[in-house]
Amino acid sequence: MKWIALFSQTGSEIRDLSKKLGRSPDMIYTNNRKNDVWTQILKDVDSQVLVFNHKDIMNRLMYNKDALITLHGYLKIIPPEVCTACNIVNGHPGLITEYPFLRGKDPQERIEDWMIWVGSVCHKVVAEVDAGEILSEDRVAMNQIDTFKSNYYNILRHTSLNAWEKFFTQVDFN
Repeated sequence: MKWIALFSQTGSEIRDLSKKLGRSPDMIYTNNRKNDVWTQILKDVDSQVLVFNHKDIMNRLMYNKDALITLHGYLKIIPPEVCTACNIVNGHPGLITEYPFLRGKDPQERIEDWMIWVGSVCHKVVAEVDAGEILSEDRVAMNQIDTFKSNYYNILRHTSLNAWEKFFTQVDFN
């Protein structure tokens, strides 16, 4: 199975995940035209990176319906017809299994000290934002985190990579 990864920001999660898995995506699409950042971050990833606008990316996905498509900080809404036709998985830095109000953009900004858990999930992409079937997750107990506010982005990054790794153990690329 072909693996296509999408991002809108830096691509650093794709780089780190590729190292962790020992495998790079077959293709990477981005809508980030400011490649001075991501070219340096993705320089060691053995994948071609193609830059398109959102509409063109969606058209290309429709020609790759048999591929596994993963979203790594891709900041555009996937149209319902693409969600239905393609096998798309999103990484989400919010434990929506415990706290459904963390669905949507920037859940890390809505994490509160009273929460028992912090973590990330990988879920199937459906037309409703962050509402698809949970395929994997990783979590850390809040009481095990020292100085939570100062490092929760690092914790979410760690849990996100672990959730992705758990997801990919289920994927057969043959």
